[in-house]
Amino acid sequence: VAVVDTGLEVCHPDLAANIDPFTSINFKSADYTNSSWFGAFSNDPYQVSTYGDHGTAVAGIIAARGNNGIGLRGVAPAVSLRGFNYLENQCCLEDALGGSPADPQTDDVDIFNLSWGTSFSAPGVVSTSANQLYRTMTETLRDGKGAVYVKAAGNSFNACFSKRHEVHDQIGCQTTNNEAVQVLPYLIAVGALNADDERASYSSTGSTLWVSAPAGQWGNSAPASITTDQVGTRRGYDQISQRGLALDSTENPDGNYISTFNGTSAAAPHASGAIALLLDKQPSLTWRDVKHVLASTARQVQSHLLEERVAIGGAPITLLDAWVENAAGYTYHNHFGFGAIDIDAALRFLDTYTSNGLGTFRESVWFTAPLGEDSAIPDERGTGLTLPVRVSTLATDNTVETVWVRLQVDHSFPADLAITLTSPQGTRSVIHPPLNNNIMVSSSINAILGSNAFYGEDPNGVWRLNLADVVAGDVGSVTRFELKVFMGQH
Repeated sequence: VAVVDTGLEVCHPDLAANIDPFTSINFKSADYTNSSWFGAFSNDPYQVSTYGDHGTAVAGIIAARGNNGIGLRGVAPAVSLRGFNYLENQCCLEDALGGSPADPQTDDVDIFNLSWGTSFSAPGVVSTSANQLYRTMTETLRDGKGAVYVKAAGNSFNACFSKRHEVHDQIGCQTTNNEAVQVLPYLIAVGALNADDERASYSSTGSTLWVSAPAGQWGNSAPASITTDQVGTRRGYDQISQRGLALDSTENPDGNYISTFNGTSAAAPHASGAIALLLDKQPSLTWRDVKHVLASTARQVQSHLLEERVAIGGAPITLLDAWVENAAGYTYHNHFGFGAIDIDAALRFLDTYTSNGLGTFRESVWFTAPLGEDSAIPDERGTGLTLPVRVSTLATDNTVETVWVRLQVDHSFPADLAITLTSPQGTRSVIHPPLNNNIMVSSSINAILGSNAFYGEDPNGVWRLNLADVVAGDVGSVTRFELKVFMGQH
């Protein structure tokens, strides 16, 4: 596992035994061998700040050494661990994500943990270069089985920096579709759970989530994650989070651990560790197999949650669905993806699972919806505007893995819009909740929105996109609607 982050303290007593020697990378040394003092530590992603190292904390959740009599035990306590401190320099994304066969070598990594994201962006279109990079790495690494990219989904549920409405308490202020890279099918976006097996209060929600994993709250009135910290009582997060283990000189005499780590930054390494256990049991799993196993074995949490509905202009509109079972039998919720990772169930699933049995991964053309003369979105009306697009040219054995909607809308206040996609089999997915704080200053939408809720369904038939304007006073119309399907043959 490579921790692509701020740093990694390779000499930490609870990590050192699992560090893969001479394979970590200090990206602060721009060419890894220059004459600066960083060059002498080209394989040591040391964090010089004394106020905590995010990468070291992430690494402990994945791979704190087991059975060594100290500290804690990571999810995969004997995994081979590397640190790539890309976030410190951000010069060489391709190298950090497996695109380099030598000097430095990164193309032999199995799992990349990405506990980082783009803050407070509006829905957009993922760059061609990022799309190509992840696609190439999942096609070529691990002898063609593909590297596994585990991505923190974000901590923006309560990020109402533009305007807050009471409905945000249920649907959140932002959506995972705000971060364009998370629509890519090559990533596993992970949401966060607290110790009560509920969505952590900050965890971003949306239709591009895949699964959820433990992370915790703040470590005061409710538990956070316990993990490794920078070595020493005068270094690390324990200097700025003075509670829990930071104050416990008996259990934590050297200040090497904290009990206040949280965020989807903590959920992602829980998932990376779990995936490492899956690959340890069945190394022949492809990146798609990993996603399939997680989706097939995830368990429902907060199964009592009800849908959130309001009446707009005399017609009901659903802002958040309850748990939905799609036509292929998979259950999905925008707060959790397919549910919480159940590693015991996943390992049992592998007892009867044969790798590389999902068929060829295919990407359809863009199917374009014919826009009639009137593509205006009715103002403050729950019925909204419904646009159909027919998919009828795909092979009958194809099954959905991810669906993209490419949408252009001219609107004077697009945050008014609730956008829902319904499959030919009748499964509904809210792909853009209303009052999204990140488009309260925009005058249009030009974005690709994704959904994983239709996993396993037949893509052929008529898909329907509904756009409902929930607030009076601003109007707009749709200028483009296209749909693309990423498929296998399950």
